[in-house]
Amino acid sequence: MAAPLGVVAQGPAAATAQMSSAQVQSIVEESVRLIDSVYVVPERRQAITQKLRDAEKTGRYATTDPVTLADRLTDDLRGVSGDRHLSVHWAPAEYAATSAPPSADGAGKAGADYYAKLGKRRNQGVEELRILPGNIRYMRYTNFIWEADVSGRALDDAMRFMRDGDALIIDLRGNGGGDASAVQYLISHFVSDRLLMTFNDGPSGESSQSRTLEYLPVGRIRGKPLFVLIDRFTASAAEEFTYHVQQFKLGVLVGQTTAGAANNNSLYPIKPGFMLSVSTGRPVHPVSGTNWEGAGIMPDVAVAPGRALDQAQALALDQLSAKAEGNDSQLRYAWARVAVDAHLHPTSVLASELARYAGRYDDRTVRVDHGQLIYTGATREDTPLTLLATDLFAFGDQAGVRVHFIREGARVTALEILHEDGDRARHDRAR
Repeated sequence: MAAPLGVVAQGPAAATAQMSSAQVQSIVEESVRLIDSVYVVPERRQAITQKLRDAEKTGRYATTDPVTLADRLTDDLRGVSGDRHLSVHWAPAEYAATSAPPSADGAGKAGADYYAKLGKRRNQGVEELRILPGNIRYMRYTNFIWEADVSGRALDDAMRFMRDGDALIIDLRGNGGGDASAVQYLISHFVSDRLLMTFNDGPSGESSQSRTLEYLPVGRIRGKPLFVLIDRFTASAAEEFTYHVQQFKLGVLVGQTTAGAANNNSLYPIKPGFMLSVSTGRPVHPVSGTNWEGAGIMPDVAVAPGRALDQAQALALDQLSAKAEGNDSQLRYAWARVAVDAHLHPTSVLASELARYAGRYDDRTVRVDHGQLIYTGATREDTPLTLLATDLFAFGDQAGVRVHFIREGARVTALEILHEDGDRARHDRAR
């Protein structure tokens, strides 16, 4: 799961053990040995390992808590190197799995079951698929997990869903990375016949390349506006996908500058339950001739992460509306844009104003309940109304139905039930 591009872990597992000073010394020594042997930039190895040795001498690592030790080692490693792939984590379950010997028949790979179970629990990283207003298809991809003959099927299902959208949003906020094979598989749906990356391995001095795949069960997705949501926790393999989108000009990046973790890493178990991540390779992109290490990838549209999805929807709807043919499509995108604008620019209404809407409208009623407008009809149970714009409310969780109140002067005299397809029905207020 860690090679050639790995996960930048978001946090260690809870501590369940206490360590002796001899164990701490052994952990530091093994970390120094591995970094000195395999770190991708040989001329920087001495400075990194010397930092650990000096910190140990000052008593910085004199703790019995493995989580505290891991955090201090990680802070020192990253502080001296600026490399987000240099880290130590207390991860007893992962350590046990990756340290286990192969099965008796020699089949399998140490840790394979651990990562397979992780992939299964998280649906191979495809954790959410949604249809947003305007038939914008949304996918939240939380890790670039790759298990041969398994992960591809989850991505196939996701791409079948996504390809029928008018526009596509792939959400990589908080995605700490994973496996370059998953990057290769996903990006191949949007570009063909391209060299993707050259991976230069530090320890061996050898290089390897990845290219777009020739065959995909779902085929290529062409001509659809693509938006990728990113933040400062988008890292490693997630950044590789983002970088391809940027360098090949496949779509628009929305959010924050990414983590800046480009180097390829490998994971090494260290007794009694630590995982050391060490950068062992350097990727080079064929377009830029470099990568995003240390700098991150800047968004095309900078916006706070919490607003990135709404902003991407607004951009998508603007693109779709500009190219729409026929009045029906224009109306559909304009309808969707109202809901997005309500999220981007929320408005509120005073409780005293809500009372103006309360009343009976033919065979249906509107009342105020705990500061919320509630609609009740002959064929509908209580449905909350949510303000979209002046006198316009969303109708429960139904994206295709709204309620518009009509005024004569200051008094509300009627309501209309509006439908996305243009149908509307008026109901006068009882006097």
